[in-house]
Amino acid sequence: MTRAWYLLVWLVLFSFNMEAQDTTELVVQSGHFRPVKVVNFSPDGKYLVSVADDDQFILWEMATGKIVKIFNSYSSIDGFTNVVNISSACFSPDSRNVLSGCYSMQYLREHTTVLWDLAWGRKQRAYPFFKDKVFAVCVSPDMKYALAGGGKKGNGQDTCMKLYNYNNTRFVRAFFGHSDTVTSVCITPDSKYILSGSADQTIKQWDINTGKVIKTFTGHTGKISSTSLFSDGKFILSASGNNEIILWEVESGKIIKKFQESEGISSVAISPDGKYFIAGTADKNLENVKLWDIESGKIVGIFKGHTKKVNSVCFSPDGKYAASGSDDTRVKFWDISTGKEIELFAKSTTEILKNVCFSNEGRFSVAVGSGNLKVWDFSVGKMINTIPDVATGENLTALCISNNGNYVLYGNDLFEVSTKKKIITLPIPFSDIVFGSFSNRTGLLAVVSSAGKVFIYEIATGKQKFTVSPDGLANIVCFSPDDNLLITGDNQNKITLFKVSSGEKLRTLIAASGKQITAMAVSPDNSQLISGHDNAEMNIWDINSGNKLKKISFKKVSGKIQSLFFSKDGKQILYSTKQLAASFNLETADWKPEKFDTKFEYPISYSCIPFSANFANTKKVIAGGRNNIYELFPLREDKYPFYHYPSSVIFTSNGDEWVAATPDMYFDCSNAGTNCVAMTFANQGFNIDQMALRYNRPDIILQHIGCEDKDLILHYYNMYKKRLRKAGFTEDQLSSELHAPTATIKDMKQNKKSVTLSFTLSDDMYKLKRYNVYVNDVPLFGSYGKNIPAGKSEVSLTENIELTSGTNKIEISCQNEKGEESFRALRYADYKEKVKGNLYYLGFGVSKYANPQLNLEYADKDAKDLATVFEKMKGEQFADVFIKTFINEDVTPANIKKAKDFVKNAKVDDTFVLFIAGHGMHDTDADATYYYLTTNANPKMLKTTAADFETIEDLLQGIPPRNKLFLMDACESGEIDDEVQTTFITQADQKGVKSRGMKAVKAGASTTSTGSVTSVAAVVGKRSYLYQKDRYIYNDLVRRSGAIVFSSSKGGELSYERSDIENGLFTEYIMKALSSDVADKDKNGIVSTDELREYVSSEVAKASGDLQHPTVDRDNIYQKFGFDVK
Repeated sequence: MTRAWYLLVWLVLFSFNMEAQDTTELVVQSGHFRPVKVVNFSPDGKYLVSVADDDQFILWEMATGKIVKIFNSYSSIDGFTNVVNISSACFSPDSRNVLSGCYSMQYLREHTTVLWDLAWGRKQRAYPFFKDKVFAVCVSPDMKYALAGGGKKGNGQDTCMKLYNYNNTRFVRAFFGHSDTVTSVCITPDSKYILSGSADQTIKQWDINTGKVIKTFTGHTGKISSTSLFSDGKFILSASGNNEIILWEVESGKIIKKFQESEGISSVAISPDGKYFIAGTADKNLENVKLWDIESGKIVGIFKGHTKKVNSVCFSPDGKYAASGSDDTRVKFWDISTGKEIELFAKSTTEILKNVCFSNEGRFSVAVGSGNLKVWDFSVGKMINTIPDVATGENLTALCISNNGNYVLYGNDLFEVSTKKKIITLPIPFSDIVFGSFSNRTGLLAVVSSAGKVFIYEIATGKQKFTVSPDGLANIVCFSPDDNLLITGDNQNKITLFKVSSGEKLRTLIAASGKQITAMAVSPDNSQLISGHDNAEMNIWDINSGNKLKKISFKKVSGKIQSLFFSKDGKQILYSTKQLAASFNLETADWKPEKFDTKFEYPISYSCIPFSANFANTKKVIAGGRNNIYELFPLREDKYPFYHYPSSVIFTSNGDEWVAATPDMYFDCSNAGTNCVAMTFANQGFNIDQMALRYNRPDIILQHIGCEDKDLILHYYNMYKKRLRKAGFTEDQLSSELHAPTATIKDMKQNKKSVTLSFTLSDDMYKLKRYNVYVNDVPLFGSYGKNIPAGKSEVSLTENIELTSGTNKIEISCQNEKGEESFRALRYADYKEKVKGNLYYLGFGVSKYANPQLNLEYADKDAKDLATVFEKMKGEQFADVFIKTFINEDVTPANIKKAKDFVKNAKVDDTFVLFIAGHGMHDTDADATYYYLTTNANPKMLKTTAADFETIEDLLQGIPPRNKLFLMDACESGEIDDEVQTTFITQADQKGVKSRGMKAVKAGASTTSTGSVTSVAAVVGKRSYLYQKDRYIYNDLVRRSGAIVFSSSKGGELSYERSDIENGLFTEYIMKALSSDVADKDKNGIVSTDELREYVSSEVAKASGDLQHPTVDRDNIYQKFGFDVK
C-alpha cells in the first residue's frame, strides 16, 4: 500500500516567529478518496473529524462546512514514506485534540495510537501499543487516560485493551478477557469503568483502576460492530453483524429492548437526550441512515443520499444534526428535523485521479478522474479543458497527450482537446490498449496492445502505418525527440529500436536484472536512452552503439520506476516510484559501482507522491498525484533541506473549476475556482476570495511558473492595479505584512422576517475604512460597502436586515486603510414563509448604430421579445411584473445610468433580470477596458461614446432585489484573429446561421478617415487572452454584486442569429426555456437558473453546430431561484 498523498496545507506566518500558533493556511477542499470509516463530532459541537482508508483524517468546521485541516498519517524515515493506516479517532473532552488508532507498516510498528494537536496541526504524542490493528480509541472524561482496543483472534496477548496516562504516554495497564478483536470502547461519565464490544459477540464492563471484568453482557449472536453509551452512563446500545441492535442497562447487564434491522449494521449512535438513535447500514435500497425512536421501537426517519454502505454515524452535541461516513467516500451532514442533507457540506470534491500523464516537454498534462479527462497547460498555469463522459474503471488503460497539447489518447479513443470531441476510435478494444505515445512532430501515434504488439497510426487519417513486434511482449513505447526512432520495452527486460520511416528493427538492448521495462526516456540530443525497471533500477544506454553506460540503483527505493524524463538540457534525470519522485544530475552525481549515494537522491515531494513527474522547464519540476493535485517547484539545491520554496505552486480542480496557489497565499483561479480551496485561521474556515484584492495575482503565479508571455503577465498586473484603483487603494497603501482587521457578531435577534445584527469592527494596527453585509453572497451596500468615519480603529454598529424565504447566510466583513479585509463573521437565519415577490425586467438592445457598418439584425428585437415572455409571468409566481426596454437610439450611456431608478422601489424578495444585446469590445488602453457599444458608439473613441462594463454592472449593485440574473448577448469578436473569424463566419453560413461578429458587418476597433474599419488585432496586436475570461480576476467585481451572469458565448467565440426565427440563438432558447417545461428537468414546475443554463447551453450549441457555447461567467451558489413555467 502506498502512502497518502493528500496533505496540501501551506502555512503563511503572521510574523517571523516560527513557533506562532495562529497561522493562516490554504487547505484544499478535496475530501476523502477512499471509504470513510469513522465520523465523530467534537464535544463543543464546532468540528467533526472523519477517518477513511486513504490514510488521513479530516477536520471539518460545522459553522462553514469547510475542511480546516487534513492530517496525514504517514511518517518519514530517512526521507522515505512509511504508511500508518488510521482505523479510529475520537476527540478529547476539551475538543482540543484528536486521539487516533491505527496500524502501522514498515518502521513504525509500536506507534499505533497517536494524539494530534488541532491548534498546531501536528502529532503531539504517540502511545506504544501492539502489532495488530487498533480498532477503537477513547479518552476518559477526566482526561487522565487514553484507551485503545483491537487485536485479532488467535493472538491472545494482543486481543485486549491498553490504558495509558493521557499526558505522558506512560503505560498503565492491559485488559485481557475478550477472545476476539475489540471493536468498540467507551468510558463511563465518572471515568471509573470501561465498556468494550468485541467480535466475540460480548460486551464487557471493566474496572478502570484494577483492570478486572465486572460483568459480561451476552445476547448477541453476531460480531459486535458498534456500541454507544448514553450520556448519563446508565444504558448502552450495541449493534452486531446479524442485523440486531440491543439496548442494555449497564448496572444490571440486562437486555431492555431489541431492534431488528433489515441489512448489516455498521454503526449506531444515541441522541444526546437519549430518545433516539441513528443507525448506519448496508441497506440494498440505499436507505442506509435511519433514525429510530427508542420508546416506540419504530423508524421515524430515513436519510437518503449515500450510494454505498454507511460505516459510521454520530449525533451533534445539541442533537440537531447527524453525520455519516460511507464506502462512497462521502461525509454527509443531516438536519434531524427535516431529514435533509445540509448542502453547505456537500461541496468538497472526491475527484480522484486514476492516472496522470505529461507531454514529453512537460508543458501539458492529462489526467483521468471521475468520468472525465482534465487537460492542463502549465505554461500559462491553468486547466484548459475538461473532456466529459469518458469510460472509467478500476483497470488502467493507455493515457497520453501530444507534445503540442492538441490531442489526448485514452484507451482506444483519440480526442481533440480544443473541441473535446472524439475524432478517432482505434480498431482495438478500449481496455486492450495498455500504453500510448505521440511522436513529437510527425503526427504519429504508437500504442501497445495487451498482446504485446505495437501499432503505429497517422493522427490525421486514423490509418495504421505499420506494426512492430519486439522479442518479448511490449509494455511501453516511445519516440526519440527527432522522431527517427521508435523504441519499445518488453516483459523480458529487452529494449528494441525500430526505424520510424519503415518499421525496420535496428537493435536490441538487454538489461541484466529485473523482469520488465517499465519506463523509458531519450536525451534531447538523441544520443542516450535511460530505461527504468520493475526492480527500481535504471540503466543508461548509448543509442548509437547499444552499449550500457551506467547502471543506477538506490538505497531504500523499491518497486517499479513509474516515469522517466530528461531535462531539456539533458543534464538531469527525473524519475518517480510509488515511494517518491526525485531528480539527479548526470554531470555531478557521485557514481558508485552498485548503489547510488543517498545524498544525491533529491526527493521532490513528501506530500504528493505522484503518478508521474516531468520537467516543466529547465528550472522547474511539475508533479501530479492521485488526489487531483499538481505541484510545481524549483529543482532542489543542496542548501535547501526541504522542498517547499516560496516560488512553488499547487494546482487543483473541482469539476470545470481550477485554482493555482503559492505558499505565500497568492492565487489564480477560474471563475468559481475559489471553492477548491479554503483559507483557515485558528481552525476557522474562510473563502479565499476575501483576500482577492491583494492576493488574487495571476501575474505573480505566471512569474512563479516561468511563463514567457510578458504581455500576458503585464495585462494581469494592470488588471490587479485597476481593481485597486476601483477599491480606492494604491499598491503603496497595501501593508507589507499579512494583517487583517476583525469583524465580530455580538448578537443577532430575529423578529419574523427581520434580523437585528449587533457587531463590532476593530483593528489594532490600522484605521478602518469600510464595511459590508452579505446575505447569501449578495452585498447589501454595493461592491464596496459603507464607509466608516475617518480615524476610527474600532466601532460598534447595528444593522437591520430583511430576510428572504429559506436559509439566509449572513456575513459581515470590514476593510482597513491598507486594503486588508477581515475574515467574515457568519450567522444563519431561517425564514420559512413563502413570499410572492415582483419581477423587474430591464432590457437594452441595439441593432441600428450611428455607424451603419456596426448594424445588426435582431438585437433590438431580442430585448423586446424577451420582455414579452417575462410580461406573461404575472400571477402564480410574481405578484406583478415591471418591464422597461431601451431600443436602438435610446441606448445611450446616460440612459443606462438613469435606468437604475427603475428598481429603486423594489423589495428584497423581488427578482431582477438585466438583458443586453449588441456589440461588445475591448479598448486599446492598458486596462483593455470592456465596452458595450451604445447607439452612437465610435470604436475609435469608446471612452466617450460607449458604456464601459462597470456602468452596466452598476445596475446590479446596491439594489434591493437579491435574485439577480444578468443575460448578456454581446460577443467580443474584435479580439479574434481575422483568419479565425473568417473561418467562423464561413462555418456559420454552411450551418444556416449568421454571425453577429463585427467582422461580419465590417466593424472593428477603429475607423479611418475614409470610414473603413480596422480590426483590434491589427491595431494593438493579438490579445487572445482578453476573451479567455476563465480567470477569477475578470469576474471579481461581478461577484460582488451577487448576480448570476449568463453570457451568450465563451470568449473567443461569436454569437449567432437566424432569420427563420428572427432572434439570436441565445435569446431564442432563453425564451423557449421560460415559456414551456422543456428546461424543467426535475418537473417541479420551476425552471431554476441551473436548469436554464443547462438547457440553453446545450440547445444553442446544437443549433449553432457547436460554434457557440453559452456560459455562466459568475454564479451565486447561495442565491438560487427560478421561473414558474406551470
